[in-house]
Amino acid sequence: MRMTLRHVLSSLAAACVGAGLFVAPADASTIADTTAPVLTRASLPAGTYGPAGERQAMTFTLDVADESPIKYVVIRHVHTDPSLRATPLNARWYGDDLDTTSLTWATSGWHINQAPLDGTYVASSVYVEDLAGNGAEYLSDGTVRYSSGARGQHTVDLRLTLVVAAGRDVTPPVLTSLWMPSQAVADHAGPDAYMSFDVIDPGLYSVTVHGRVNGGAETTFGWENALYGRQSGSILFRPQTLGEARVTRVELVDHNGNTSTFHADGQVVNKPGLGLPVSTSTHTVDLASQVTPIVAPTIQNARATAVSGSVTVTWSQPAFNSYRLTVQPGGRVITGAIDMDGRYQRTVTISGLPSGVAHTITITQVTQQGVDLDTVSVSVPAAPLPTRVMRVFGTGDRSRDGRADLWAAPAVTDPNATATWRIYQGSGTGGFGRTLTSSIPATRTPLPGSSTGRGPGAPLGALHLQGSDLVEPTATGSRVVGRGFHIFRTIDASSDLTGDGVADLIGITPAGDFHVYPSTATGAIGRGARLGGGWAAFHSVFSPGDFNGDRRSDVLAVDGLGKLWLYPGNGRGGFGSRVLIGSGWHTFGSVLPMRDFSGDGHVDIGAITADGRLFMYPGNGRGGFLTKRLIGSGWQVFLRAGAV
Repeated sequence: MRMTLRHVLSSLAAACVGAGLFVAPADASTIADTTAPVLTRASLPAGTYGPAGERQAMTFTLDVADESPIKYVVIRHVHTDPSLRATPLNARWYGDDLDTTSLTWATSGWHINQAPLDGTYVASSVYVEDLAGNGAEYLSDGTVRYSSGARGQHTVDLRLTLVVAAGRDVTPPVLTSLWMPSQAVADHAGPDAYMSFDVIDPGLYSVTVHGRVNGGAETTFGWENALYGRQSGSILFRPQTLGEARVTRVELVDHNGNTSTFHADGQVVNKPGLGLPVSTSTHTVDLASQVTPIVAPTIQNARATAVSGSVTVTWSQPAFNSYRLTVQPGGRVITGAIDMDGRYQRTVTISGLPSGVAHTITITQVTQQGVDLDTVSVSVPAAPLPTRVMRVFGTGDRSRDGRADLWAAPAVTDPNATATWRIYQGSGTGGFGRTLTSSIPATRTPLPGSSTGRGPGAPLGALHLQGSDLVEPTATGSRVVGRGFHIFRTIDASSDLTGDGVADLIGITPAGDFHVYPSTATGAIGRGARLGGGWAAFHSVFSPGDFNGDRRSDVLAVDGLGKLWLYPGNGRGGFGSRVLIGSGWHTFGSVLPMRDFSGDGHVDIGAITADGRLFMYPGNGRGGFLTKRLIGSGWQVFLRAGAV
């Protein structure tokens, strides 16, 4: 029961007014309260309390005398076994006018990971404070500490004994198995590797595996948390260093704060929650004998693509290693450093390579110490070579002066251009006479026609395409000699390949198929035959006539490496074994047949450089050359844009 001094004064003042003893009423609120609350009795029903106990709430009864209402009460309980270092129970109440005779504290708010340790608790103190700010803490040893700093004595029985049955789990998790992967790739550049575990603990929260590689410093191999009671699972193992990995210890933690550490030497250190004593024991989980080899990260997903003049290589490898690329043919070497951005995908474009040539790119992974790791080779098929269109070629004697001449058509991009084909008269000794013009527009690319006087293009020694039609220009007009010839990237109808004295037509498709079309003396083109494939690897293919002096027309071809090959004709529309007769010819913007431009009875070859110089390579009549001669300049106007 609580009776405040204010109530007593108010009653007394009312009685005095009624008796006429005071002229004016007394105001009790003007009397300052400086007296701390007085606790005279405290009680709590006996029993077990908590989620697992018979009572789910504690109801304390306190008899307190004070002049002011009570606003704050704290009852503190401690475990009767100090060695357990259990967390004290602190029941608190707030209010403007607390009823201290019925203070209830529900245990339903105890969460599983916050509930107190089970066992017997006794009150160690009761703190009471009124609205005026006066407080008194009554201790179980019979002393009182006031908020004013004063001290006193009391005789209140504060044992308030209670037994907590919260059902708190204080048993550390138990590891029953841990399996390391049979192999792992350093820096997870290869297939993922996992450590699997089994644990007994329905409240398991996390598993952390520690170990050493090659006996070095201990490091964390991996962890898994937020398990929410899941007692088995796997942990991703991502080692950084090559060598042998061995587990040193496994740490387990549950949601109640209980931890256990299983060491590879068979020892277990158990740390229950709530500050309970640490204990040690032994286990039989095989941790020490498991060894996981950590192998070098291998190159993955290597591939390469070729475009004209370059190859792009892509692959995956760890960012912390560098690389070396070796290109064959040619033996070119490209090196690369580690990727400071941590990327595993590498992309390298190798430019300046000869087009039309198959390459092999060898990728070697190199450690930061310069040690070669694995090597992977990627084959790159030859990309089709862009054809270097011949807009200049020898046509025999077209000016009827007994000397070989050249047809030429300026390279134009404007369809309305007025430029026309030209004939550059030969001097008979490798030089030039007059320049003759024609009415054929330069927008039509000239093609070598018959130089024998019979066959396709015989009237002017030239042909051209008009749409898909193959057209033979004449002195008075033109006529179509074939249809569907737009499918060829190369056309040459200048030489007799079948040995009948009539020039035949050769055509090469973009895919590299070589076709021969026998012709008649009237220029009619017969049924073609495919001789073979692989000719897309050449920049230029043409027939110069009889280049090796065996009275049979031959074919010359320049490949992507700049090698000049002689394919000796057999006089029956086929060829013998090819012969290498030169190198470095890929540097020219155009390589062309000149017929016997030097006038010595042997066919010659011409070549135009990117800056327009025209060289004549006189043939020696035996499949080779005499000394080259510079015979003109300014010929770059006849090179197709982008042909070099």
